[in-house]
Amino acid sequence: KFKCCFGGDPLPTIVWSHNDSRIPEILAAGGSTSAKYQTHKLHDLYYLDVGPVSTRDNGQIKCTIMNRYGREEAIAQIIVVPSASEATPCITQPLSNIIIIEGRPLKLSCGIVGLQVSVNWFHNGKLISSTTQSKTDYNGENAIFTLSRCMRTDVGTVDCLVKNRFGEARTSCRIEVANDSELDR
Repeated sequence: KFKCCFGGDPLPTIVWSHNDSRIPEILAAGGSTSAKYQTHKLHDLYYLDVGPVSTRDNGQIKCTIMNRYGREEAIAQIIVVPSASEATPCITQPLSNIIIIEGRPLKLSCGIVGLQVSVNWFHNGKLISSTTQSKTDYNGENAIFTLSRCMRTDVGTVDCLVKNRFGEARTSCRIEVANDSELDR
């Protein structure tokens, strides 16, 4: 249920939209209904009921009001998850152990599925923050950790921890740093 309260002179018209597409079944002030959407008005409050909902309904619901003097918008986020167990983050491509030559760049990547996740990287149990030498990134599908130059001090375990309000997932790998002559043996 979404609620929009407004007033004005002349009285503004209201348009509801979902992901920037006008909800065609709704007439601005008429209190019309459809199988998915229902609107009604009580005093200066305008309501939009959406249901039944599915994951296809994820996105933005926007209430736009306008009259000859201007327009205003209010936006709300709608997130529909099938169940808490299905919304828990999941690692789809885990990290793999790696041996890297000292002085070379390193890039680790793991695949992630999850809604509204936060991603943190750890080296030997300590949180890694982005610096000029190391960078962390998340592009919506992959969590990425890069080092511009690997040093002997980078040996150890790297963990990627992915969390949201439904749970968490973790993947780890071991980094070994060698010099050219060690790899020739």
